[in-house]
Formats: sequence, structure tokens, C-alpha cells
Amino acid sequence: MWILGVNAPPAGRHDTAACLIDGDGRIVAFSEEERLNRRRHSLYRKPSGAARMCLARAGINAADVDVVAIGWDDHQLHPGRFRDDAEFLAYAVGLDFGDRLPEVVRVGHHRAHAASSFYASPFRKAGVLVVDGHGENESSSIWTYEEGRPPRLERSWQRTASLGYAYDAASTWLGFSHLNAGKTMGLAAYGRARGVRTETLVETSGDDFALAVEPLPENTGRAGAEEIKEQYERVVGRWREHYGRIAGADGPDAPEDRLADDPRAVLVAYT
Repeated sequence: MWILGVNAPPAGRHDTAACLIDGDGRIVAFSEEERLNRRRHSLYRKPSGAARMCLARAGINAADVDVVAIGWDDHQLHPGRFRDDAEFLAYAVGLDFGDRLPEVVRVGHHRAHAASSFYASPFRKAGVLVVDGHGENESSSIWTYEEGRPPRLERSWQRTASLGYAYDAASTWLGFSHLNAGKTMGLAAYGRARGVRTETLVETSGDDFALAVEPLPENTGRAGAEEIKEQYERVVGRWREHYGRIAGADGPDAPEDRLADDPRAVLVAYT
């Protein structure tokens, strides 16, 4: 058996990638598409080059693939967008699978994150914490994974309570895109080095946490992509206003290549 895992549009719209696994669960090859097409993050681009590289490494072709797995539930996020799996595969992967189409398996986004951590770890049983921008219906989640047993979701937090949204807001306040969060992290080091005093954005209490910007109420547990985008923009906007109050400005005074010299920019990044 051959399983081709992909991060691919429309749900996996950036940093598209492919990974090939054999029937024994061994990783044969993996690559991000940007390594092959030289387009940073490969926004909305099929991971066709990455997939072909993986297949070539294994000495097989697309017709040998039994399963294509994607780490998003695109049925929820983009209902009715594709007539069938054949149309989905053509749009998302772009390989010629021949007359025998592979089975398409859609894995919930946070479950995919958790699985990628656990199955690559040396542990037979583990608790797994997932924190990102958002999955289909959550922004943070806790799982129990154990060999030979199905994963168990222990707890999750709603999309609008996203720590990732707070990070995106800081990045965009600084003039970066959400894809440049690594630059925000790098700039934060200047605040630590200078002993900058910051406000607390997250308060932990018992088994939970509270954010400085109170989450919006969820409209629904199972939202589509457009509703999630609207929620994202509203929540990030509120966080940006919060950073504006902390810094006393709507954005930095210095250009991107001089942000380390801007006390307000360093303050927001370090906060």
C-alpha cells in the first residue's frame, strides 16, 4: 500500500507539501512545493512537484497510489465545491492517477497535527497539545494517543479563542503578513535582551486560560471557510486594537528592516 499525504488547496492553501508513506507506515519521502518551484510558501499552488519527487524516490508512479490523505475536512470548509473525489484530486493534487482513483481520506486538521507529532515520537502513549490559528472547529486541542488504539480528543477551545490569531495580529501590526510570524518571533528577542516590561496577554487559572481580548461568541461549531475568514478578521482586528493601546500607535514608526530600532515594535513583538 502507498499513501500520499498532501497539504493542498483549497483548505491547505499555503506551504503546500507532499509526503509518501508505505504500507508499514514508514516515511519514504517528503517535500514542500516551494523547494521545487522556488515560490515562497506556494500560496494556492498544487503540490504536484513535491508529490512527483516523492513518487520518484519510491520508484512508483501516481497510478500506484492507494490513498491520498489531506489534513483538513474540506467537505465542511468548502461544501459542494467539488462534484466528486476525481474533481477534488485534479484541483488539489494535479497528478494523473489513471483509471483507478485512490481513496481520498480527509483528516481533521488538529487530529492531523496531533498524529504527526505522536507517530513520529518514541512514545507508546502520550498526551498531545495542538495550538495553531484554527482547525475546522477549534484553535487549541488536547488529545490522548496510544499505540493500537484510536486517538481520543480530551478537550478543545473555540476558534475565536485562538492564540494563533493573537500572534497573527501582532505580526500584521508590525507590517508583516501572517506568513512572516517567524520575523515577529525574532524581533521579540530584542525585547527580552533589553528587559522590556510587557502586559500579560494570557492568564492561566486551574485547567483553563483567559485572553486579554475576550473571545467572540461562536456563530456555529461547524462553519464554512467564509464564516471562519470573517471571524478571523474580526478577532485579529480586536487584537490589533489591543496592541495599538499597548504601544500607543496604530503601527511601527520604522520600516521593516529597522524594526529592532523601534521601541514600539519591539514592545509589541515581545509582548
